[in-house]
Amino acid sequence: MTLGEKLQRLRLQNGMSQDTLAQRLGVSRQAVSKWERDEAMPDLDKILKLSELYGVSLDSILKNQPETAHEAETQEAKHGETVKQRIHWNQALTWVGLLGGIAMVIWGLMDAAGILLFQSIANGMLSSATGLMQSAVMVEESGIVSEFMRVPALLLVQPLLKILCGVLLILLGLWAHKKGKK
Repeated sequence: MTLGEKLQRLRLQNGMSQDTLAQRLGVSRQAVSKWERDEAMPDLDKILKLSELYGVSLDSILKNQPETAHEAETQEAKHGETVKQRIHWNQALTWVGLLGGIAMVIWGLMDAAGILLFQSIANGMLSSATGLMQSAVMVEESGIVSEFMRVPALLLVQPLLKILCGVLLILLGLWAHKKGKK
């Protein structure tokens, strides 16, 4: 982290604008801006004032180390919170993906089974009816009856899409689970 980045972070952590800091140090806002962009370096007396103003050591401003023990703990805590949130997100995504995917696959299979069962029952009833009708009227096997007896492929599209979405959700859940273990 550069000196300018540290100065900007310290200023923001203390809730100060560049104008406010400039007034307290007796410099222009442009000077503070240049320090934070690493275009200029504050004089030693200004660095001493910054150290006192922010309640941090000179080492913490000038060296690459945490400003205070409290600052280091705060940064570690924030990092820990982020890691915990990521873990919770991965766990939620894992469960939603796996359970939602399994539910979608089962739903799609049940729809397909229902369509095929309905078609089978309808075909049985139609076959019985045509058997009775054949004695009275000649019905050609390749005509209207045989067309009705086939399951239209269009009816199976929706269950197949549900199954495909379920598989994709399961894969998402597995991916989240794998990512959560890293």
